[in-house]
Amino acid sequence: MVTVDAPLARALEAFALEPLSPPAPVEEFRLNENYRVETASRVVFLRGHGPNRPFERIQREHAGANWVAGRGLPIAEVLATPSGQSIVEIDGRFWTAYAWVDGWTYRRGETPVDGANALGLAHGRCLAALRDYPAADTLPTNSEITWSTEFSIDVLESIAGEVATRGTVREQHWHPLQMELLRTAGRPPEAAFTALPMFATHGDFHERNVMFDAAGSLAAVVDWERFCQQPPVFEVLRGASFMWLMDEELLRAYLEGVRDHAPLDPAAVRPGIDGWWQSAMHNTWAFRAGFRDGNDEVRRFLIEEEGRVMQFHDPAFREWLAETMLRFGC
Repeated sequence: MVTVDAPLARALEAFALEPLSPPAPVEEFRLNENYRVETASRVVFLRGHGPNRPFERIQREHAGANWVAGRGLPIAEVLATPSGQSIVEIDGRFWTAYAWVDGWTYRRGETPVDGANALGLAHGRCLAALRDYPAADTLPTNSEITWSTEFSIDVLESIAGEVATRGTVREQHWHPLQMELLRTAGRPPEAAFTALPMFATHGDFHERNVMFDAAGSLAAVVDWERFCQQPPVFEVLRGASFMWLMDEELLRAYLEGVRDHAPLDPAAVRPGIDGWWQSAMHNTWAFRAGFRDGNDEVRRFLIEEEGRVMQFHDPAFREWLAETMLRFGC
């Protein structure tokens, strides 16, 4: 008999899973507690959700994943207890289980052109499968398309002393620059998103959430925790930006992949670009987490965020991006 620490043992027992070896931590996911577990019936991915994760949010996550699975998009199968429950509570924490997916993902900054196209094809399939999701209007709106210039400036001002004391030279440069950009170019979200149609979307589409099998075929789109509604063009821009696919050849390949299954609305392209620029400029997450909440690990994203904002701050870049998206994504 394999000895497993509680509450993992109780979670496995709830899903009627008998471990054959001790659960192995999966380190890629940091907001939750995750394990690969070999069991008598199958290999599973066991997740202990973050302590503040609401039950309803996990329900929505499973509903979205199951919906696209029913339309042919591969996912990590959501497992259920013998009584049919996909979420169990152990000592005030929610646990879920999924079929383990054997596969690999592209690495950010190392994606080849054919890989960018494969990611675009997967994203297009995802958007197409969700196009007629029946409960889209009940989903939360992506938090990234709602912002307040005053709030962002207040956050940055509140940590100015910490940045001055503990920040690197680059961080001390970016901190006041972000505040200056917010004061001179910050606008409310209504200026970017008025009249853009909202649809159900994955919410966090990037290369680490797209798995491929040994033959290079799509194995699964995973991690549906941010399942939400937003304009599809916003999620495509978010994905291309996060995955570092803004090089012309990579971006074209990605957009052509998306277009094969879910062409973008031409009327949404320029408002979407403006919205993503504003969202990135208002994002204070890495500063907040790094200097207010004590999570120094996330500070590594600050330079990436600076580069993203300054790239989109350039009107010539935004115009090039719009023309490229209109030509290859619509």
